[in-house]
Amino acid sequence: MSQSFFSRFTSGKWPAAALSALFLMGAALYNGYPLLYADTGTYLASGFELETPYDRPITYGLFIRIFSLNGFSTWPVIFAQSFLLALVIYECFRQFAPQASASRATILGTLTLCCFTGVSWVSSWLIADVFTPVTILCTLLLLYGKHTRGAAAGWLFLLLLGLCTHLSHVLMSAPLFLLALLWALRARKKKIGTPFKISHALAGLLLCMLAFFSMGSAASKSRHVYLMGRLVETGVIDTYLADNCAKKPLALCRWRDSLPPDAGTFMFDSTGAFAQMGGRTGTKQEFDAIIADVFTSPKYLARYLGAGISGTLKQLVTINAGEGLCHYPPGSRPYERMKHYFPAELNEYRFSKQAFNLFTQLPLANFLYYLSAGISLLLLLSWRFGGNASVELRRLFDFLVLAYVVQCAVCVNFSTLANRFGCRVVWLFPLFLLMLWFNGEYRPKLREDKKSA
Repeated sequence: MSQSFFSRFTSGKWPAAALSALFLMGAALYNGYPLLYADTGTYLASGFELETPYDRPITYGLFIRIFSLNGFSTWPVIFAQSFLLALVIYECFRQFAPQASASRATILGTLTLCCFTGVSWVSSWLIADVFTPVTILCTLLLLYGKHTRGAAAGWLFLLLLGLCTHLSHVLMSAPLFLLALLWALRARKKKIGTPFKISHALAGLLLCMLAFFSMGSAASKSRHVYLMGRLVETGVIDTYLADNCAKKPLALCRWRDSLPPDAGTFMFDSTGAFAQMGGRTGTKQEFDAIIADVFTSPKYLARYLGAGISGTLKQLVTINAGEGLCHYPPGSRPYERMKHYFPAELNEYRFSKQAFNLFTQLPLANFLYYLSAGISLLLLLSWRFGGNASVELRRLFDFLVLAYVVQCAVCVNFSTLANRFGCRVVWLFPLFLLMLWFNGEYRPKLREDKKSA
């Protein structure tokens, strides 16, 4: 009877998504509290003080405030974002693995992903990173899925939410929708079939524009900071200063010999050049002028693009979980904001594993993550070019590869090289392999060889 009850309980969309959400928040449950990051404090302040930060939109902060029940607890926030991710995964199984039970595939697939990839570390974080895979999968569903008008409207709303949580999501999705739109228009002109509906590609592109305009003030306030950080990290700024310090009265020239090797230190070191020059507002005029010179000079632009290609290739394989999961002590922004907005939960954080610095290194988890990602990609490439893949499924895989590359390129070229940028999305390849497996599409080559023998 218990087996029958469990089967009935997990056979529906909502129960399956709820159970999968519990798996996805497994890292938070293991930690004893939702995972904090250096940016968590900024998100909390934006949502509760209703002020847009200079470097990110207010959307995820509002998401925290709404689903924390206005400061009651952070646990509902983690469950809500995990539940949304589980719903998208369910829909992917339903649409692209129709031979399997979507509910069972979602539950078993999510459990497998949580055991062997870093997805739970992403969905258990109190930052907007979980909406990166949500945005990619919503884009995939909108372009390749089949929906009623009501369902399409729902996915468009969730896509808009994902786009509005971070500027990088817009920069990632806009090229994908633009390419889909151009492909669909070309196919219509030549009267050939296309997997894309022009209306869906156009709707996605319009949502990207809407999301960008909604966060335009944050983008304009922070653009010079992140681009200068990237110029420092690539060494382009050192060459620029060597060529121009004798010609132009640049305040940054005073700091040329002490500039750090990475963008993070440049932007956040309180004793460094950026802070000493006046921070975001004090540096805007000079940084904007330097950035304009760099991007209009073939010499500096070529070096920047070369570093961008190299950085993108590095970002593709930079996927460790655990980056930034250190203890945030009293006085740090995350701690003080938690103390202010969630004082009743402060002890939960104090006695969490993160507070004892147990997650700064995750050797076993990252070993399994690299192993699962590497094996999945090898199997998928073998399947993709082995001649047994259907055209429709090959297109899905090609889209995921393109989305992953674009996401890595956007992050590394407009921010910095970071493990979390790869960690939050590379698990989509094991997910796609599971979709093929549950659908009966993937067959190991060795098994086919034995049958033919």
